[in-house]
Amino acid sequence: MKIVAKKPAFRSLLSLSLLSGWLLIGGCNQANQESTQSADEVAELKSKLQDLEAENKDLKEQQDEIGLGSDPLKEAKPVSEIVAKTSEDNPESASPIQSETNRPAAVAFNDIADLPTQPLLADLIKLEIFSATDDQNFQPYDPISRGEYMIWLFKAHNTISRPAQKIRLAPTFDPEFTDIDAKHPAFKVVQALANAGYSVGYDDKTFKPDQPITREEMISIKVGLDKGKSIKPVRVSLLRSAWKFSDLADIDKRHSGYIYNDLFAKGPKGSNIERAFGKIGTFKPKQAAKRHEAAATLWQIGRETAPKALERQEKELS
Repeated sequence: MKIVAKKPAFRSLLSLSLLSGWLLIGGCNQANQESTQSADEVAELKSKLQDLEAENKDLKEQQDEIGLGSDPLKEAKPVSEIVAKTSEDNPESASPIQSETNRPAAVAFNDIADLPTQPLLADLIKLEIFSATDDQNFQPYDPISRGEYMIWLFKAHNTISRPAQKIRLAPTFDPEFTDIDAKHPAFKVVQALANAGYSVGYDDKTFKPDQPITREEMISIKVGLDKGKSIKPVRVSLLRSAWKFSDLADIDKRHSGYIYNDLFAKGPKGSNIERAFGKIGTFKPKQAAKRHEAAATLWQIGRETAPKALERQEKELS
């Protein structure tokens, strides 16, 4: 494949533009005042213009061959695309640029097509919030542990939120909780969220990372992150004014304020409770949250949504 340098093409286009303008100005001046330019000079200029037009046509054909448009300054394709095309034609010539500029395809799970939360999960999958599994199954109806939910939550927060709102990983020394150390996969993110001031553990300084997260715990932790603060408990009567669940009395008091405030954290797809569980008459606060329910809460972080994050990524890559 013959690659033509951009500089001669631009010079030819510039010359063509200048000559065209010259002739246009000359024509206007002839119409309004006497011209000192002879017919022979005009003929010579026209001849040069025709030669440049022919040269420009040849250059355009060569540019099209390597993927450049008619305007090499505005329509030139990224070098990575040219390298990728060259690598397809000749695999041995592949360059490291290709692996650095082309994002890997997001993992495709085999068992989420019929989920009510599937559209929300699809956006999160594009953002690569979830890791691939050996069998490519998401296991949507299985419980999710407290530790894994924290890993998802941390990654979703830092991917969907604006750069200034991102949470940094915490040092691995001086653990916040007595039952999770640096050997656990969730240790760093649990540390980071706790150090950032979010209430994620228990009053006895344990975290119980491998225990299934309950529905009330999940909503409590997520709303705390959305609101950016700890929220005090509320009376059952106030909770009832927001939610009409038949089992409100079963909600642990320490989670009541977060669950109450979830109603006021609504977005395009509703609140965390609505995204995760849909329209429900009972909350079942002590029931373990399912994986697809937990994932649905992550679609919106604060006021930012997964689609907005995808739009920002597209702009950064374009």
